[in-house]
Amino acid sequence: MRALNNLRIWAKLALAFGPILLVTAVSGLMTNNSLSYIEDSVGWTEHTHEVLENLDAVTASMVDQETGVRGYLVSGDERFLEPYYAGLENFENHFNKVKSLTSDNPAQQARLDKLLEAATTWREDVAKREIALMSDPARQDEARRLEASGIGKASMDAVRRIVDEAANVERGLMQERKAAQAESFESGRTALLVGGLASAAIAILAAVLLTLGIARRIGTVTELMTRLADGDTGIDIRGADNKDEVGEMARAVQVFRDNAVEAERMRQERQEQEKREAERQRQAEEEERRRAEAEAEAEAERQRKAEEEKRQILKQLADDLESAVMRVVGTVSASAEQLNSTAQTLSANVDQTKSQAGAVTNAAEQASSNVQTVAAASEELSASIQEINRQIMESNDVANGAVKVADKTNKSVEDLAVAARKVGDIVNLIQDIAEQTNLLALNATIEASRAGEAGRGFAVVASEVKSLALQTAKATDEIAHQISDMQSATEGTVEAIKTISKTIGQINQNSTAISAAVEQQSASTQEISRNAQLAARGTEEVTVNIGGVQGAAGESGTAAEQILTAAGELNGEAGSLREQVEAFIAKLRAA
Repeated sequence: MRALNNLRIWAKLALAFGPILLVTAVSGLMTNNSLSYIEDSVGWTEHTHEVLENLDAVTASMVDQETGVRGYLVSGDERFLEPYYAGLENFENHFNKVKSLTSDNPAQQARLDKLLEAATTWREDVAKREIALMSDPARQDEARRLEASGIGKASMDAVRRIVDEAANVERGLMQERKAAQAESFESGRTALLVGGLASAAIAILAAVLLTLGIARRIGTVTELMTRLADGDTGIDIRGADNKDEVGEMARAVQVFRDNAVEAERMRQERQEQEKREAERQRQAEEEERRRAEAEAEAEAERQRKAEEEKRQILKQLADDLESAVMRVVGTVSASAEQLNSTAQTLSANVDQTKSQAGAVTNAAEQASSNVQTVAAASEELSASIQEINRQIMESNDVANGAVKVADKTNKSVEDLAVAARKVGDIVNLIQDIAEQTNLLALNATIEASRAGEAGRGFAVVASEVKSLALQTAKATDEIAHQISDMQSATEGTVEAIKTISKTIGQINQNSTAISAAVEQQSASTQEISRNAQLAARGTEEVTVNIGGVQGAAGESGTAAEQILTAAGELNGEAGSLREQVEAFIAKLRAA
């Protein structure tokens, strides 16, 4: 434990977590190997699925070739050979893919060679011979007898058998790979479980060691620091001789304790110094008090002399004030007399202004009444024109709506034409299906004839299917005829709607021109109404201004009366001022 205490914390953490990392790395490596193997197995499984898909495609291409040849034998129409030629191309493509995918498997390569040989035998000995015989009208029955003899069945059975063998081999390989995947997955899971348990055990051991070597010692140092913060400088610091970070913390606490002891000593010295400084301050304050008393006595003597000088100055000031105030009072009295005379003249002028303003008001009110009558008539005319314009605008809206409806109807009819064309395409598709169904019925009839008595019921069903196919073809022809008639009618409807839309557009243009003319008349009428209203407002403003003049004249009269009153009061106040100044000067001189 002593050696552990001398290690740095990072070294202790490395010793604690190093084994955990090692176990985790080993477990991860084993798991990665298992996952890599599983990934490879998944790739091989996908490879096997691709081989199986291409083998199925090879079988399907051979069936297409056989179906095409049989259709040609039944109908004599070379169009039924299209599945044969398409099957040839598909067989070559998918066979080459299977060869490439199984190039690492010699046994599969040998099976594929046999498959190619069997397919080539059927194609050369059966398919091409039957096609060649069918190309000669005189030998078509010979071609059908060749097919009915079952000569091609052995080759086709060989093809199917070889394909089944190759597919079974691939399925067996896939099962083996799945088993290996499961085993690898189990190994990876075991490695993860063992690694996790080992890591947990090592982590618990590391936690115990770290608690004893770091956490508990840090707690001890923390307790010492708390006691030191509370002022306990007599603490015993242990562990200061250790060489790790906790030992450094203990040594730092020891330095703090020594500094605290030194700080306490310096605090006591500072208190003694403060006591001596307080005594010196008290003596200085006593000396300052005695000096202040002497200065106060000298200040009282200076104030007495200043009072004497003040009385002399006030006496001279009273004499000067009396002379100045008397001059001002005389001037105010003279101004009050002149103001009284001016106010009387102003009052007479105000009365004359009121009389003239009354006459102007009567004339302005008459003019305002006339202008308002003109304005009312103009407004009524403007309202009538606006009503006409509104009705024309409504007509325009109706015309625009009709144009939109016509366009929408045209669009609907065009959509109907498109739908009719689509239905025609569907009818063509149904006809193709009916032809294919007829072909299948023919193939079924041939197979039933091969089966003999056991295939008689199947032949009846095939005959019914063929009959239904013919009825379907007739029905689709009738539907196609009806759709053609509907398309012709639809095209005529489209042209008629376009003509209607064009006519409504012309009506809309005429309505727009009329609306523009009405709007111009409405604007002119509104301008007349606006000018009349402006004139009415002008006469009203004249009336209001004359009223203002009358009000101002009344206010001027009131102001003149107030001036007369103020002039009288000013004379009285001037006399009162004279009396108060005389009394103040008397008191000032007495002081």
